[in-house]
Amino acid sequence: MALSLVSSLATSPPEQLKRLQVEFAQVMSGHSFLRELDDQTITAIIWNQEGLRAFIEKYPIQIEGLNPVFDGKRVLIVAFSDRLSAAFCDGFSHVTQPESASYYIDLHDSGIEFKRKAPPEGKKYSSWVLVSIARAEAISSVSVREPVAGGLSRQFGSP
Repeated sequence: MALSLVSSLATSPPEQLKRLQVEFAQVMSGHSFLRELDDQTITAIIWNQEGLRAFIEKYPIQIEGLNPVFDGKRVLIVAFSDRLSAAFCDGFSHVTQPESASYYIDLHDSGIEFKRKAPPEGKKYSSWVLVSIARAEAISSVSVREPVAGGLSRQFGSP
């Protein structure tokens, strides 16, 4: 009897689970960004200009020409991947459940293989994608869906 209960729980979707596609615009992306080997950050949520400055100080990625207007209507999300070819976003979604809400950014492989010399000691290469979404009331974290799992979501600025 316990086996049938576990089986039915595993196959039944949670009640009131809703997956909503979030409109997004891929602003830019890059390959071979050098960062600390032990940095487990997979996403960064940038709420305002002050947050953008703090983000660039921590992650000096090349974002020439980016001068976003933080007018309270948009928020920037940066997704990192240690797979150099994962630099295209093909979806952003919001999943709600009665007790929580989750955001996901879907990355896919660009199909381009990159050959790089070994990174310096204590460093690693990562690819990144910057997207813009409509500002939500609160985003506690954003998970990346790709073949590599794990990592941290960080906040820059305040909502």
